[in-house]
Amino acid sequence: MAHDYAIESLLRPAVELYTVYVCAAGAFLCVFAPWAFALTPLFGIVTSAGFLALG
Repeated sequence: MAHDYAIESLLRPAVELYTVYVCAAGAFLCVFAPWAFALTPLFGIVTSAGFLALG
């Protein structure tokens, strides 16, 4: 089935990367602005590790 519509995979947007972008932005905010998520600085680092693991 994938061979019948080979061009379709080239034209569709890479929606899997949206999750990576959101997780990277969340990790960045947790490290550099933990108050944005109402976190303590230590828990911000722990949460950023979780975001990076998911992304």
